[in-house]
Amino acid sequence: MPVWASIVLLVAGIGFVMIAIATAILHFFVGLRQPPAKRAALTVAVAYIIVAAFLVLFGPSDYRLFAPVVPIPGAIVAYFFWWHDFRMKWIEAEDIGDQAIADDDWRAGIVRLLMVLMIGVGIVLYKALVTGMLSSVF
Repeated sequence: MPVWASIVLLVAGIGFVMIAIATAILHFFVGLRQPPAKRAALTVAVAYIIVAAFLVLFGPSDYRLFAPVVPIPGAIVAYFFWWHDFRMKWIEAEDIGDQAIADDDWRAGIVRLLMVLMIGVGIVLYKALVTGMLSSVF
């Protein structure tokens, strides 16, 4: 494989991973009441802005001009992934009538995100304790 192809794959992979992480966090509270296509677009757009700004501000100074291009392939893939996911979970307004949906509040999304983060931190602490990495602390 040519060196330039390896570099392109590495750069696209970095952008994809950064977009994937950002959209995984943002989907909990961005555009909750929007139709699937608009919600996916909002989620990916906000993630793209955050990732591009991060790469421009903290990326290598020689490549800052090209930094906004890095997350574009990941943003395209993320859009279609989230559009499909939101479309599968979409409920038409006629189907629920006057009932309130418990999942349409951004505060519920933040609480869910915090719960996932707490579980993750708990797992990491448990593994660190089991492997002896925290033996000096406890």
